[in-house]
Amino acid sequence: MNGHVHVKGSALAGCVAALKAADEKRPGLVPDPLRHYLSDEITVTGWYPFDDYVALLKILASTVDPTKAKGDVYRAFGVIAAQRDLRGVQDNVPEEQRPQQAAVYSGKLKGVTGLASLVRRGLHLRELYYSRGYYKVKRLAERKLLVTLHDFPASAELCATSTGFLIEVFRSAKVGVVWVERVSCRGNGDPECRWELKFDEKIDVTDLVVFE
Repeated sequence: MNGHVHVKGSALAGCVAALKAADEKRPGLVPDPLRHYLSDEITVTGWYPFDDYVALLKILASTVDPTKAKGDVYRAFGVIAAQRDLRGVQDNVPEEQRPQQAAVYSGKLKGVTGLASLVRRGLHLRELYYSRGYYKVKRLAERKLLVTLHDFPASAELCATSTGFLIEVFRSAKVGVVWVERVSCRGNGDPECRWELKFDEKIDVTDLVVFE
């Protein structure tokens, strides 16, 4: 159990909104112990149990065709969350599944100068969704960074969600082509949760020296 870790309502609200619509089509989709979330008012600034959130996310994932999510439903969830919370965009979400709140982190990427600052801001934005957990960054090569997650429960689903979230962060920032690849995950039995960030040759990587 992870009762000591909580999830921000900004993450839970989108999941619950989608589940409400899915549950109407498939009554009983959400089990009784979790059904109260379908009627509760979810506040974006509130904190909610980690295990409940993961359970609800898994239920929602079971309703999505992986082929429509480019093979990884949870990564798609991360992309959708970043689009919704950073830019207020919900084009990929059916109208009946959209939460009332959007763009809750709008403007958080504005005014960021330099690639290193963008990396730090993007990772910090991901940290905002949880009461615990932080990322450390190390430069592996001129155009490659290693990102490691610390002090966070093992969850393959949320690591995949983080992958999608970071992909959309760099896409939204329009700095050029950035590849985000999850290379290990404690949820899959690995020692650590890690990602590699690789930057296209057209991107100025001079200030990544701060991660050496």
